[in-house]
Amino acid sequence: MEKSDFKYDEKFKQYSLEVGGKQIEIDDYHMTDKTLKLAEEVLKLYPSKLKEISEYLADAGVFTAFYGDRSASEVASKLHEPIVRVTEHGGILSYTSHELDEQHIIELEFKGALKAFDSICIDAYA
Repeated sequence: MEKSDFKYDEKFKQYSLEVGGKQIEIDDYHMTDKTLKLAEEVLKLYPSKLKEISEYLADAGVFTAFYGDRSASEVASKLHEPIVRVTEHGGILSYTSHELDEQHIIELEFKGALKAFDSICIDAYA
């Protein structure tokens, strides 16, 4: 993956690329060789980390407050592909087309190449 593979959006000052159904986004000021490498690692690891991601979400209080008690396998089956925003130290997985409801975006911060998860945000569409 190289910078030249990405499409640049002048309005949002952001690079984007779709790979295997996942949208990768890197802000202009985060676009470095390090973030490109991290984006590749995240894409490669995502399928094997989906169970861990789903377990993290299913166990989180903010998630259960919105969606009730859900099994990790049910969560995994309803998330679909994320938008992956990458920074130099991690990023955010944004689920905009999940099947848990039609009003909210689910975002999950990650550190490194999906090594740790933190800060779930569930926000309504504007």
